[in-house]
Amino acid sequence: MIDVLLTVDAIDDEDERDCIGRIYGQYAVRIKAYAMKLLGNEADAEDALSITFEKIIRYRSRFTGIDEHLIKGRVYLIARCTCLDLLDRRRVREGLSVNSVPEDSDDERQETEIADDFSVEDWMLRKESADLLYRALSALQSPAKEIVIMRYMEDIPGAVVADLLSMNESTVRTILYRSLKKLKKELEGYYNGKE
Repeated sequence: MIDVLLTVDAIDDEDERDCIGRIYGQYAVRIKAYAMKLLGNEADAEDALSITFEKIIRYRSRFTGIDEHLIKGRVYLIARCTCLDLLDRRRVREGLSVNSVPEDSDDERQETEIADDFSVEDWMLRKESADLLYRALSALQSPAKEIVIMRYMEDIPGAVVADLLSMNESTVRTILYRSLKKLKKELEGYYNGKE
């Protein structure tokens, strides 16, 4: 957290420095608690807090001179996306996927969650597909990866993504189109090569 404060102090524009300092003072503890709830571990929550404020500092011009409720929404949106990205990295690192069945689930709960027509082969295919998608997403460069995640995984409208990243909406649409084309090509290459 000290690094964030030092970075805030290094901002040249006094209005921006005051704004970011106020945001940090008002939201740092809340964002860390929010990240702790999502990530379940203090070290990851501290990482999420630092990354969140690095992004806020990078896009600081989008935070000066706007309503407080908009600032709060943007801060939490950035924190949420950061936490989800850290969770995705953790899942890939640990070899898990979104479709993995938690090991600590009891047998009754698993039986009610798994459909009658469920097969191990289906589960493996879904797991493999999710893992491939995460690897393909990881290969995208920033801001393409952020845009795809915000738009399709977080279901954030394109206009809001454009506003958060200080881009034109048409630029966001173009990046999305190219990124989806790249993802499709990568995934088709895998599936066509596999068959």
